[in-house]
Amino acid sequence: MKKAIILIILIPMLIFSAWLFASPYITLKRFGSALERGDADEVSKYVDYQALREDLKKDLKALLAKEVAKEADTEEVGLFALALGSLLIDLFVEMAVSQEGLAYIMEKGRMPTEEVVMQNSEAKEEKPKGMKISTDNTNADTKEELETSASYKGINTFVYRIRDKSSKEGIDLVFERRGLADWKLVGMDFHFKE
Repeated sequence: MKKAIILIILIPMLIFSAWLFASPYITLKRFGSALERGDADEVSKYVDYQALREDLKKDLKALLAKEVAKEADTEEVGLFALALGSLLIDLFVEMAVSQEGLAYIMEKGRMPTEEVVMQNSEAKEEKPKGMKISTDNTNADTKEELETSASYKGINTFVYRIRDKSSKEGIDLVFERRGLADWKLVGMDFHFKE
């Protein structure tokens, strides 16, 4: 009798624990499927755009400061470049980090060009909710040249890594737990050769 009670309690706990552990992998699968289908609304269910914008601004401004410190001839030139660059980063990230911009980054593995940003801002005015994003990939070999891995980075943070096999450059997608088993993309860490 005691064994039956223990099993009745233990089995649901094990199933619940396994589901909880697998929840970011399930989110990642759904997120990837939505990207492949080009479903911007579905992608948005897994993205905290505000947190993602803030993370990208912080990372890009840190990269800018590092480059300005190396390249600036004088302190005044450096401060001017930093101020102007920070302003441009803010404007670009606010425009680019959207449903359409995120799908482009994931598809191409890089930030959208100014032309893409402008098309996306125009598309917001023209396209109704529920729009589909074209994700036709003309370079099918790209997926074969990538290494991917996923792992927890703490109890509430999950990271999906995408790397080019030859250069090892790539991107980390940082997901954060929201609630019990919901995960949202809150950051992107870019890895470039120095």
